[in-house]
Amino acid sequence: MRIVAGDHLLTVNPVDGSEIEPCPPGERRARPERRDPDERAELRRAA
Repeated sequence: MRIVAGDHLLTVNPVDGSEIEPCPPGERRARPERRDPDERAELRRAA
């Protein structure tokens, strides 16, 4: 199993052991951005 947490990649392997390493750039997700009240209201209307 592979879990991306922030800038780290956790690989869980019960046979060989688990590893924590920096996440490769291609697997990083964009960081969440804060939205102002108007943007949040617009997102709620669109949903």
